[in-house]
Order: sequence, then structure tokens, then C-alpha cells
Amino acid sequence: MTKIKLQELLKAVNTYLKVHEFKDYGPNGLQVQGKEEIEKIVFSTSASLEVIEKAIECHADALIVHHGIFWDKDSRVLEGPILKKVKALIENKISLIAYHLPLDAHREVGNNFMTLKLLGATHLEVFESIGSKGVVDVQSKQLISKISQLFDVNPMVPPYKDKTITKIASVSGGGHSYIKACVEEGIEALISGTFDEWVWDYAQENEILFIPIGHYKSENIGIKALEIYVKQTWNIKTAYLEVSNPY
Repeated sequence: MTKIKLQELLKAVNTYLKVHEFKDYGPNGLQVQGKEEIEKIVFSTSASLEVIEKAIECHADALIVHHGIFWDKDSRVLEGPILKKVKALIENKISLIAYHLPLDAHREVGNNFMTLKLLGATHLEVFESIGSKGVVDVQSKQLISKISQLFDVNPMVPPYKDKTITKIASVSGGGHSYIKACVEEGIEALISGTFDEWVWDYAQENEILFIPIGHYKSENIGIKALEIYVKQTWNIKTAYLEVSNPY
């Protein structure tokens, strides 16, 4: 196994994920600086205190996540849980690196392209800048069953007619509002993370299959794919830190 300089890793991954193309809700790339030389990198979906403590336990030099700790809408005051996270990272010299929208949209390791690839969709294209859409040939019930098995979920699907689905889209995380764009494009099924009250009726009234699998489950596929990419590219020690999150 090899070591890599922090700045070399950042430059390469930032370029690979095309970070410069996205206007996001928080900083992509480095959020907290740790050691200059990295020997072990751990990955996880979100930088919770539990994940950071796990990173410390396994002697990681860097933690790469989809959801970092700094967001534009949050206070800039370091106090409470955010202070505990930053303090733990700095004291243990662990770099925190986060990739949000770039990891939703990427064609090779992105949450949405990876989801549709896993379902066997073809003719994949970008959908609404961060999502993906493609072509399938599957019955509604079969699609729900396959998603339930692959993601280990029991999705709260609005009542639907069992029919052949040919056009499908995925917008991970809080992507339920894109159901309107799906209807406009004639897309027959949407996979997302979250849901809202109005979506229940909207899906039925517009005869679109809506499958919410949870924000966490819809967005850990990309970070796991990124781990594989980093490990294969640099032959460096990596690990994925799994936590329980049904939301």
C-alpha cells in the first residue's frame, strides 16, 4: 500500500468529480485540514460525530463523505456538536473532505447513475443537472421488489397500477420534487430518497411510480463507488464506515 500527499489527493479527486462545475450549498473538497501525508482514508455518507469517532478508532488520516459539516444555511459559530466534530478532527489530525452535488451527478461514481446502472437501465443520460434517467423494461411490482432487495428497504410507495416501466429516473436525497419534471418528460418511475405529503396524491393522480428509499440509502452508493475508485487509483488503504440511519 502507498501514501499520498493531501493536496495531490484533493487536486485529483476534485478534478475527477468536476467540482468546479457545481454551485453547491456548502464547500466541496477540503473542509478540515489534517496530516499532509495520507496512509489510510475512510469513507462514509455523512460526517456525523459517530462516523468521526469511528474514523479516529481506525486511525484514519482522512475522512471522505457525501455530507460534510459546513453548509451555507448554518450558523458560522463553532459551538455544540459542530465544535465537537471540528475539535475531534483537528486533535487527531484527520482531514475532512466532502463531495455533495458532484457526487450526486457523476456519470461513473455518482449516486444517481450508479443506482440506475445497478437496476440494469440503459441509455443513461443526465436528468435535471444532478439526476440520471434511462431506459428499462420491467413491471412496476418487479422494480419495487428489486429495489427493496438491493437497498435493503421497504419503501412507502403510493398506490400504483402494475404496468410496464420503460422510462426511469433517479434523483437521490431530497429529490422528490423532481417528480413534476418526470411527468413533463413522460418518465414513468422516479427513485428518490425523501418524500413529502403532496407527493402521495401527485404520484397517483399522474400515474407515476414513486419509490422513496430514504435519504441515507439513496446516497451511500456513490461514496462507496468513490472509495473503490480511490483505492484502485492509488493502491491506498481504505475502509467504508457503515452506520445505521433509516431516514
